[in-house]
Formats: sequence, C-alpha cells, structure tokens
Amino acid sequence: GNCKASPCKGIAATGECDGDIYISCDGEGAAAKKIVKDCAAPPNLNNLTCDWDSTKNAYGCVKNQCANTCILDNGDKQVCGPNPCGNTCGSCPAGWKCDVTKCTPQEGAACGNFPPQGQCQDGKLLTCVTGKIVGINCAEYQMVCGWVSAENKYDCKFQE
Repeated sequence: GNCKASPCKGIAATGECDGDIYISCDGEGAAAKKIVKDCAAPPNLNNLTCDWDSTKNAYGCVKNQCANTCILDNGDKQVCGPNPCGNTCGSCPAGWKCDVTKCTPQEGAACGNFPPQGQCQDGKLLTCVTGKIVGINCAEYQMVCGWVSAENKYDCKFQE
C-alpha cells in the first residue's frame, strides 16, 4: 500500500533542455530515475550543448552549432584565447596575459610590441629595459604613474 511518485513526473519522453543541462528519464513509474547531465561541463573539449538531436528525434548533448567568430556579443574584437566554439582567436606574446580583448604585458616578459613610451598598469610604471618588461611601483617613492609631457613618456611623477 505504499505509493511512490515517479521522479520523472513532467519530463517529456524526448527529454528537455535547461540551458546546457540535459534532463531525461530512464525507466517508468516508481523505478524511474531522473537523469541530469551538464553537456557543457568543463573541459567541454567537444564543444557540446543541450539541444534537439534530429538523428534521435529527442533532446540530448550535441555539438554546439555556434558562430565561429572572434567578435564578442558586445561587438568588441576578441584578440586572444578560445572563442565560444573552442577555436583560438589568437595568442599573446610569451609572458603576456590574455584579457580576451587585449594582451596585457607582465613583468619579466619579452617587450615584443610593448609601447616605447611605457605604460601605467595598476599604479605601476611598466617600461622596457634590455628587451624585458620591468615594473616600478611608483607608490614606494610617494609618486603616481602618469604621462609626463616634457619627456613624452609615462613615468613616476609627483601627484598634481
């Protein structure tokens, strides 16, 4: 006399998707088991998503048919790293950090295309010295990093 509801109540026979999550049912009645699978779970090397699988006439984990582009949703160009389809949009010089829309220089990396006038990054002066990027913490000298017009470059300077 004990009745047990099916854990699959409400799930269509063809399964369903909730974003990249595939939800289906295995079995019937009280013995049924609800199956939940994240199709895009890392590392997602096969670029899967949950969608209609026309070969099985049911929902399932299928290859994402995304646009293979390096243009972000906001219209900016992606200059490095993998795009949503898993293909690369480029790479940064060795030792530089990929920030999706730009390559950010890191201390100790080869200068590469680093600007000759240097730059300020997080309060530090970054400059190229003998082929390597060197960082100087201007705050240690009670100064700030900024543009020095007279020298036509970035440098540590007293706050105005």
